Amino acid sequence: MVPVVLVWQVYRWPGGAAYDGEVQQGLRHGQGRMSFADSPAVYQGEWKQGRRHGQGKLTFDRDQSH
Repeated sequence: MVPVVLVWQVYRWPGGAAYDGEVQQGLRHGQGRMSFADSPAVYQGEWKQGRRHGQGKLTFDRDQSH
Protein backbone atom coordinates (compact mmCIF):
# COMPACT_ATOMS: atom_id res chain seq x y z
CA MET A 1 0.00 0.00 0.00
CA VAL A 2 1.34 3.44 -0.99
CA PRO A 3 1.27 6.03 1.83
CA VAL A 4 -0.87 9.15 1.29
CA VAL A 5 1.25 12.29 1.48
CA LEU A 6 -0.44 15.65 2.02
CA VAL A 7 1.54 18.88 1.92
CA TRP A 8 0.46 22.43 2.72
CA GLN A 9 0.71 24.75 -0.28
CA VAL A 10 -0.19 28.33 -1.14
CA TYR A 11 -1.20 28.96 -4.75
CA ARG A 12 -1.76 32.40 -6.25
CA TRP A 13 -3.08 32.65 -9.79
CA PRO A 14 -2.29 35.67 -12.02
CA GLY A 15 -5.98 36.61 -12.14
CA GLY A 16 -6.10 37.01 -8.36
CA ALA A 17 -7.60 33.72 -7.15
CA ALA A 18 -5.81 32.04 -4.25
CA TYR A 19 -5.74 28.65 -2.50
CA ASP A 20 -4.12 28.01 0.87
CA GLY A 21 -4.33 24.43 2.07
CA GLU A 22 -3.50 20.77 1.71
CA VAL A 23 -2.46 19.29 -1.63
CA GLN A 24 -2.01 15.68 -2.75
CA GLN A 25 -0.37 14.86 -6.08
CA GLY A 26 -0.83 18.45 -7.29
CA LEU A 27 -4.56 18.62 -6.47
CA ARG A 28 -6.40 20.40 -3.66
CA HIS A 29 -7.11 17.58 -1.22
CA GLY A 30 -7.88 17.77 2.51
CA GLN A 31 -8.53 21.08 4.27
CA GLY A 32 -8.13 24.40 2.46
CA ARG A 33 -9.34 27.90 1.71
CA MET A 34 -10.07 29.23 -1.79
CA SER A 35 -10.82 32.83 -2.70
CA PHE A 36 -11.89 33.92 -6.15
CA ALA A 37 -10.68 36.97 -8.07
CA ASP A 38 -13.97 37.87 -9.73
CA SER A 39 -16.25 37.15 -6.79
CA PRO A 40 -16.51 38.01 -3.09
CA ALA A 41 -16.99 34.26 -2.41
CA VAL A 42 -14.57 32.37 -0.15
CA TYR A 43 -14.78 28.62 0.37
CA GLN A 44 -13.16 27.07 3.43
CA GLY A 45 -13.48 23.37 4.02
CA GLU A 46 -12.77 19.93 2.66
CA TRP A 47 -11.45 19.11 -0.80
CA LYS A 48 -11.08 15.82 -2.63
CA GLN A 49 -9.07 15.41 -5.82
CA GLY A 50 -9.26 19.11 -6.70
CA ARG A 51 -12.97 19.64 -5.99
CA ARG A 52 -14.96 20.87 -3.02
CA HIS A 53 -16.12 17.78 -1.20
CA GLY A 54 -17.54 17.07 2.25
CA GLN A 55 -17.99 19.75 4.88
CA GLY A 56 -17.23 23.36 4.13
CA LYS A 57 -18.46 26.91 4.35
CA LEU A 58 -19.02 29.30 1.45
CA THR A 59 -19.13 32.94 2.52
CA PHE A 60 -19.37 36.20 0.64
CA ASP A 61 -17.00 38.92 1.80
CA ARG A 62 -18.35 42.07 0.22
CA ASP A 63 -15.34 44.13 1.39
CA GLN A 64 -12.93 41.70 -0.35
CA SER A 65 -10.83 41.61 2.84
CA HIS A 66 -9.12 38.32 3.67
